[in-house]
Amino acid sequence: MGTLKRECCDHFFVFSQQELHRIVKEFAAYYNQLRAHQGIEQRIPGRFKEQRPQTSHKLKGKVIVTPHLNGLHHSYTYAH
Repeated sequence: MGTLKRECCDHFFVFSQQELHRIVKEFAAYYNQLRAHQGIEQRIPGRFKEQRPQTSHKLKGKVIVTPHLNGLHHSYTYAH
């Protein structure tokens, strides 16, 4: 709950329960499916079993940035 408050809800004015539900749902999807977590070796919880950390010297190419929550957070992927 603290992460949700600090990294999401503290940055929005929420005027309805529907709006809060939409914001929390979008943050939960970002947090569990796209955001790397330091405590699990920079892996993503929703893809923990399929993903292995890569070393930076092996990564090359164009980076694609996708904004989430109106640009409050971003996810990054490499173009193939």
